[in-house]
Amino acid sequence: MHAYFFSIIAAKPISPARCGYIHHEKNYLKVWPWLAAIYVNRPDKDNGNHLRFCTGTLICSQWVITAASCFYHIHENNATEKEFEEVTK
Repeated sequence: MHAYFFSIIAAKPISPARCGYIHHEKNYLKVWPWLAAIYVNRPDKDNGNHLRFCTGTLICSQWVITAASCFYHIHENNATEKEFEEVTK
């Protein structure tokens, strides 16, 4: 049995009047609080950043739904269970 852990990026919605702006500057952080980004915690070969795997939708406080294709070829990318972790924001 395999267990995978994911980085979940989500936030509480902001008021519509301030949507997309922080200190009068356009900002897209927290605009889509239902969107989850799934990352594998391993440096990218090309630029040293974390490899972005997929996106998903937060369907309740602890569950994310995503496409099966996000994990279908997980071992072809040499990802292991140890390279995933859960972070909720």
